[in-house]
Amino acid sequence: MTKKPPGAPPGKRGSANKRKALGMVHLSESPPMEAKPRFPKSAIAAITAGGILLGGGVTYSLWSDSAGGAGTTELTTGKLTIETTGTASLQEVVGNALVSIADGHVVVPGETFQLTQGFAVELDGAHMDATLGLEGLDLDPATNPGWTFTAAVTDPDDAALTLDSNDSVTITEDGTYTVVYTLSFAANDTDYQEQELAIDWTAVTATLTQVAPH
Repeated sequence: MTKKPPGAPPGKRGSANKRKALGMVHLSESPPMEAKPRFPKSAIAAITAGGILLGGGVTYSLWSDSAGGAGTTELTTGKLTIETTGTASLQEVVGNALVSIADGHVVVPGETFQLTQGFAVELDGAHMDATLGLEGLDLDPATNPGWTFTAAVTDPDDAALTLDSNDSVTITEDGTYTVVYTLSFAANDTDYQEQELAIDWTAVTATLTQVAPH
């Protein structure tokens, strides 16, 4: 009977040879694994965040700035107004005196009347001039030849102003301007169209119009 060489446990050597033949290697015979680099958790978080930004597109920080307007100078619009002051006074001229008359007075030839009205004017603005124009009674000389209607204006200092042919005058200051309208009915009137004629004083107006600055 043939003896087996000493030192080899029964069945072991053959099994090892079989494993080698089959390419099987025991774990103890595998080459050592290489050490992998280790990163701190903060670095991994930063890389992950960077990957998220890159995935969503590049984000830019574009600067911008602004400044105020042209200094601190302010512009405001001015004002142009005219309004009546007090109550209009209608009186009859008798000689050199003014006599109060009752409402509904019936006019006869030879009488003269004055209507006095104050107008408060406000001109607010640089280079602000205006024309004060007067609109009189609607009495057509062709059909009402017996009537004469005139107007006169005084400034806030009671100085008389000269009206032009259009019954207007240029003014340059604020204040109260006084307008006196005079209505006369000729004594020698022979035109009977003047009888029962209604005098509408509401047609008498004063208009303020700005003059274009130079």
